[in-house]
Amino acid sequence: MRQIYDVIHIPDNVLAELVIHGAEPEIAELVRVGFVVVHNDLTEEERAIAQAIAETIADSSKSHSKDPAHHLSEAEAIALMSRKELAAIELLLDETAAREVADQRGVPMVGFPGVLIRACRQGVISPEAVREALLDCRRQGTHYGATLSSASTDD
Repeated sequence: MRQIYDVIHIPDNVLAELVIHGAEPEIAELVRVGFVVVHNDLTEEERAIAQAIAETIADSSKSHSKDPAHHLSEAEAIALMSRKELAAIELLLDETAAREVADQRGVPMVGFPGVLIRACRQGVISPEAVREALLDCRRQGTHYGATLSSASTDD
């Protein structure tokens, strides 16, 4: 990621989610060196927008959880994208329902597979490493299709 992006901005809810998934030591180091910037300063307007986005994600037919609170981290990330001073070029987002809402709002985004493929095309990782990473994600319960994990990164 550090070879592809200069900095990654995340709302504090995303940080909490990463810690729950066991990434605390790695994320703490990335925050320490300034590669990941954690925002706990969402305005009341941004929080209201994020709440509305979370409700829209929960209402989506593609959503696996109908509880808006479950989608607050993605919703806050979508809301954070509106900050011009961040000069964010894209949102890193995988959840299908959240991607649908972000797309409706005109938010440019890329998912984990897209980041892997970009890294491969830039010579950072091999096509085999991309396939293995996607297969590993599937083994851990991520719902990438079999077509994606077997697709060529040379196209």
